Amino acid sequence: MKPGYKLSSVGVIPADWDAKRLSDLTDAIGDGIHTTPEYVMSSDFFFINGNNLNGNAIEITETTKCVSQAEFVKLQKQLDDSSILMSINGTIGNLAYYRNESVVLGKSAAYINVAQQTAREFVYYCLQSSATRRYFGYELTGTTIGNLSLKSLRNTPIPVPRDKMEQRAIAAALSDVDSLLSALDKLIAKKRDIKQGAMQELLTGKKQLSKPRKVWELRRLEDISDTLRGSSLAKSDIVVSGSQTCILYGELFTIYGRVIGQVVSSTNVLAGVRSRRGDVLIPGSTTTVGIDLAVASALMLDNVLLGGDINIIRGKQSGQYVPEFLAYYITEVLRSSISELAQGTTIVHIYGKDLSKLLIRLPEIGEQQAIIDIITDMDAEIAALEQKRDKTRALKQGMMQQLLTGQIRLI
Repeated sequence: MKPGYKLSSVGVIPADWDAKRLSDLTDAIGDGIHTTPEYVMSSDFFFINGNNLNGNAIEITETTKCVSQAEFVKLQKQLDDSSILMSINGTIGNLAYYRNESVVLGKSAAYINVAQQTAREFVYYCLQSSATRRYFGYELTGTTIGNLSLKSLRNTPIPVPRDKMEQRAIAAALSDVDSLLSALDKLIAKKRDIKQGAMQELLTGKKQLSKPRKVWELRRLEDISDTLRGSSLAKSDIVVSGSQTCILYGELFTIYGRVIGQVVSSTNVLAGVRSRRGDVLIPGSTTTVGIDLAVASALMLDNVLLGGDINIIRGKQSGQYVPEFLAYYITEVLRSSISELAQGTTIVHIYGKDLSKLLIRLPEIGEQQAIIDIITDMDAEIAALEQKRDKTRALKQGMMQQLLTGQIRLI
């Protein structure tokens, strides 16, 4: 045992820390109402559940239900500036500080009123720690939808410094990292908005890079490309380290963006339709709505096995269009056109023969490539920011592990 540390029910902690239950650090722990309140069309009083807790704040949206002032007075809980709100049903552990909002809590939101001798911010971060989240996982009941009981919440084990100043110092250090993460999230969202605006200008020709301005050529897709269909390939055919790289149609929704430079799946199936560098792929069906099929990806690799329900747009000859430009153009400009071509109700389909009739305005090859270069640079900037954010999140997790167990002391 390192000098100055002791073994407790929550593991090794500093000698001047205690192993407590959450109920020892609070004045009250409860949940929201288990009935449905009487709603009104509009008011300044809201009915919230656990899904309204996001990023340390209560999130009120256009779909959040309203209640009357009288209903609020009748159903409100004893919340104050010591209160933390937490989701305990469905998604477990979403947190928010209560900041005097006029809200009625539903049963999937718990309130935790932290006692005066304990720093609220310290408890807030303890509820995020990996040890606490593991404990919540062990205590969940229910099969389809997980539920954390108030008894389990009250019994949550917490290692806590006796000195409230140390609690606050730990919380302040972690809060600084949260502020950095928040700033990065806002910057990433801003960059994405800028990219979206730029694409709308560049892909429609409203803003042209070439001087003087030129008229973009209107072409039908069948004039410049052939449309093919992928071959049957099931999820069960996917294996680790298979001999053949492959793409399933569902991956066009979930994994890949507008440009595919690396393939993640493989199979040992050898027969089927194989890609040619520059193929533009569009999923052939969805269980949602037709506009969701406006997802095109330029595959910049040869010899990839393409699964069934993938529409393949393959250029008739090189030099007529830049594949990446076509993928972005279909996704961003032709969304409504593709929605109109989609057929079906339970499962919505789109077929190559219909895609071939799409009209596309194409600038000169040099202009297409210049547009893609700008979009690629924007993507690279966003990816770098996302990588920085992910590293910062990992740093926060490491800091929480060290600080909330006393392995590193700030006082």
